[in-house]
Amino acid sequence: MDQQPTDPRDAELARLRARNGELEAQVLTLLQLVEDLRRAGKRPHAPFSKGPPKPNPKPPGRKSGDDYGTKAFRSVPPRIDETLDAPLPQACPNCGGNVAQTHIAEQYQTELPKIEPLYRKFNVAVGRCTCCRKRVQGRHALQTSNALGAAKSQIGSNAQALATRLNKHYGLSHGKAIGLLAELCRVSLSRGASAQIMLRAAQRCGSAYTEIQIAVRQSNYCVPDETGWKVGGVLHWLHVFATKMATLYLIRPGRGFDVAAEALGADYSGTLVHDGWAAYDRFNNARHGQCVTHLIRRCNHLLETATRGAVLFPRKVKALLQEGLAVRDARDAQTLSL
Repeated sequence: MDQQPTDPRDAELARLRARNGELEAQVLTLLQLVEDLRRAGKRPHAPFSKGPPKPNPKPPGRKSGDDYGTKAFRSVPPRIDETLDAPLPQACPNCGGNVAQTHIAEQYQTELPKIEPLYRKFNVAVGRCTCCRKRVQGRHALQTSNALGAAKSQIGSNAQALATRLNKHYGLSHGKAIGLLAELCRVSLSRGASAQIMLRAAQRCGSAYTEIQIAVRQSNYCVPDETGWKVGGVLHWLHVFATKMATLYLIRPGRGFDVAAEALGADYSGTLVHDGWAAYDRFNNARHGQCVTHLIRRCNHLLETATRGAVLFPRKVKALLQEGLAVRDARDAQTLSL
């Protein structure tokens, strides 16, 4: 029969050995998880893959009954541009018998017309001033450039606006944007021409960008953040400063206080709600608030590896933060009772 150690050092040694075994098991588990993630990152997946299918999946579509939600139907078009008839077949498709018409039903369809490009020619008057002898040329309101000669074939304003929208709003690359323009609108563009259109659009928006900068600086509330951004393959930082009235974007090589000061002014005295990045703490005149989402995310990260009593603190902090969010939501919904 084994005897229990009587020396306190032996008991402490046994406890440490047991704890060491637990930690070694955790290390092996984490190493396996890292290896699985590394392999998963290199393994090709189908789009939006979430692993193997569930053994007993729920039926697709909405639930019937009260849980279905609002039933929506496409409304009748505001006008009719074309009316077509769908006559009955000469014989019944089921038995071949005669078919007697009973009534006429209506169906509506919304279709895209065949898009054909509009080709314009501008006869630009060119002259010379009789006083200063400098060259002068006319400009029509629909022209997008004064270029003549080798660059006399230009893209119209509507086509440029659509290319800009596809690239900047919908996130299509230059290659996909010009592909869509070619297939849908029969307008031919090169990637270089698409990039030039974006640059010219940025120049035209310069005054609006200045107004956004002024609005952000004058705002009494701002949420700044930043993320990695590649410029010519070199790491830069995309900075965002969101207010209630405007959102400012800056792309800079660094992410220090100088960039935030460029956007807000070093003496900014409003309220800043941000993550734990130290650069924001240097706004000494501002009121600071920590982003609750970042704090809850940190609590979740701690809870993933914490054991025993170590889970108590992040669990209580997370519950407190979620309770605060619930009070905020109740206040906004005007259901908070004092």
